[in-house]
Amino acid sequence: MGIFDWLRRRKTEKPPVHASSEPEQIQEASEPDPPQEEERVSLFSDSGTQVQIDRASWRKVLLNKFSEDRDDPEKLFAALVTAIKDDLVDDCEAAARRLLQIDPEHRRATTLLAHVLTQTGKADEAEGLLLASLAEHGEDAVVRNNLAKVYAVRGEDDRVLETLRECLELDPNEENSLQWWVAIKREREGEEAARELLREIAERDGSWRASIWLARMEIEEGQIEIAVSRFRQVLASASVDGEALTTISGDLARAGHLDAAIELVDPVYEAQRHGPYAGLNLTMAHAQTGNLERARAVLDEVEALHRRDLLKHVQELREQLDQLSG
Repeated sequence: MGIFDWLRRRKTEKPPVHASSEPEQIQEASEPDPPQEEERVSLFSDSGTQVQIDRASWRKVLLNKFSEDRDDPEKLFAALVTAIKDDLVDDCEAAARRLLQIDPEHRRATTLLAHVLTQTGKADEAEGLLLASLAEHGEDAVVRNNLAKVYAVRGEDDRVLETLRECLELDPNEENSLQWWVAIKREREGEEAARELLREIAERDGSWRASIWLARMEIEEGQIEIAVSRFRQVLASASVDGEALTTISGDLARAGHLDAAIELVDPVYEAQRHGPYAGLNLTMAHAQTGNLERARAVLDEVEALHRRDLLKHVQELREQLDQLSG
């Protein structure tokens, strides 16, 4: 569909299937592939233009950023996340320790350092760091999820499962834990057991993610009315985030149910609160159904977020809307 491809935020298409495997998120402790000298890294200019530089040069840039931003937690965190995503975790330990010293957001600094330590062969230190954080700051699903990753690296499968259960008791919507546990359940006991687990978690107070995943399965099986009803329940009973709205609108649109996507998501979508992706889905749904005025209005909200990585896409989409209007 070109510019009208439907967006769908999914961190991994295939979740891990062993307790010793970790989902692909910033906090995970999986072994990165060794970087190749010929690899290039994509960057975005202020105008949204994509540029590429070689990995060695990019590594120098990031190391300089660690030094320049050592007293700015927001910038240092962003630089560390970028480095980890670009498989430069071996260069991150000193900067991650510095972040823990200066960052008022203790959880993110703790989990990031634990991730770095786990990936660089220091799982025992990562465990101590995470347990100390829980003792000092109280229970936290994301911190416990990182403990599960430490146990996975050490091959302690029973502790992985117990820790995932604890994570979802703390927060039934903790994505990494839910995805991981469902994948283990699916491999060990089959598809129906995995669905039963999702149905059980969907009944918990405050749960919405499990319901959305069940609805996705129902859409794929052609049970649209059931899926739409489930989406309605989610939107009526919980304060869902932008990822949920993106998934709902994207899944329905991909199945050809544009009116349902608009009816469910448009009344609740706010760009500043929910981010750009659900808005892009809404823009395309309105365009496909002929409501170009509303499509432009939603696109204006998305553009006002000033996301450099999406500028080119927004510009192309606006050109498409102009073409449709004749």
